[in-house]
Amino acid sequence: MHEISIGLDTEDGVIWVCGIGEDAIMAFTEDGVEELKNLFEMRRENPGLFE
Repeated sequence: MHEISIGLDTEDGVIWVCGIGEDAIMAFTEDGVEELKNLFEMRRENPGLFE
């Protein structure tokens, strides 16, 4: 999942949830989840797409 999601940005539905200090974690809006589903489907059809 990291391999696929690393290229996503805020316009793709990615948000960063900040913690204490410099800690942060990638999270997804509903649109981001849909984008991930689409990317997983693309990868399923073409396994070498994200290499």
